[in-house]
Amino acid sequence: MLAAKLMLSHFPVNTSFFKLHLSDAELMQLPEIAPEVRSEIDLSLSKLGRIIHQQIAESSDRVMLHQAMKHLVVTCNVLIFVGKRALKVYLLDRYVVNRDGDGNLIEVVTVESVHRTLLQAEFQKHLLDTKEKDSNAPGADGPRYGVGSGKSSNNLEEADFYTWAKLQDGQWKWCQEADGKPIPGTDGSSTKNIAPWLSLRFNVVDGEPFGRDRVEEFLGDLTSLENLVRALGEGSAAAAKVILNVSPSASTKPQSLARASNGAIIQGRPDDVGVIQVWKTADFKTV
Repeated sequence: MLAAKLMLSHFPVNTSFFKLHLSDAELMQLPEIAPEVRSEIDLSLSKLGRIIHQQIAESSDRVMLHQAMKHLVVTCNVLIFVGKRALKVYLLDRYVVNRDGDGNLIEVVTVESVHRTLLQAEFQKHLLDTKEKDSNAPGADGPRYGVGSGKSSNNLEEADFYTWAKLQDGQWKWCQEADGKPIPGTDGSSTKNIAPWLSLRFNVVDGEPFGRDRVEEFLGDLTSLENLVRALGEGSAAAAKVILNVSPSASTKPQSLARASNGAIIQGRPDDVGVIQVWKTADFKTV
């Protein structure tokens, strides 16, 4: 619910959440721009803004942003890669970052699993070599030796794909590698102001590269709630258990009660049979 409210406040539906315009300070430095030219520039920027809104509505950006909001609330950290076609969200177990003293991002390392057929031929050879050495590979008589290799076929077909980006000499430079070897043609760079990585934090802590989550502020309450809910569930399960108690001197036979179906008639006195109860109704109300 909190993530949905954050989405509506930051990216409202059917409403423009940003506006492109020229800075007044920049216009003051260019007195030769006539009012008619400025009006045409504002009109062009307005059309460009509508085009951007339409592209966001037609893409999966809102889905990715909502996922990022949920992780911000729970873990306080999420990494967004702004690609040419769509956004990509990296969870906290898929990236690490480093920041300078002012909290600015200076280094990013991400990891993701990709199928080896999507990589160059030299990385696909590793898949063939591993399959040949698999001691549990099926043969004419079934698995050889009956011993597994310790890796499933899915793990053999996938490779850990690392991306390393660092701010150097006022520029972002990045490269990618798999199996400990650089991947040809993956080097790139961009200016400092248009880096494709956005490392978001919910609560900023000075001197720490990662933020503190919203859940951490209520850790004591959540721990108490978890214990009480567990106690309530265990107590409800015990209270729901039906046990009949028959007096040792009763004329009613326990076997007759056990074999009796719903609505059956047996001989005996009602006082001979009782039901064991936990008498915890008042405690459950307190919980």
